[in-house]
Amino acid sequence: ISRDRGKIHELYRPDWRAWFGDEGGERNGGPDDPRIALVLVEVDSVIYMKSDTPTPVVLFQVVKGIVTGTPPKTGEVREVSGSELHGGRAGNG
Repeated sequence: ISRDRGKIHELYRPDWRAWFGDEGGERNGGPDDPRIALVLVEVDSVIYMKSDTPTPVVLFQVVKGIVTGTPPKTGEVREVSGSELHGGRAGNG
């Protein structure tokens, strides 16, 4: 865990405010908010979903899956191995 304000300022994006909210004073969701910290993660592999489907369609597919009991297919699942991660950028995603 790091509270390095310089690094937080470097990485900070204004849309982070949506996740923290404004509680007033320094707890305003900005880069100096004491609630913001960085977490260093060492990754062995990554599994993620790539989707170009519009959000309303994804939401419909998820609800349909809940109703029918059939898992929705909202995108392509991809996996990046540890060797690919440590060897540089993998794939085309």
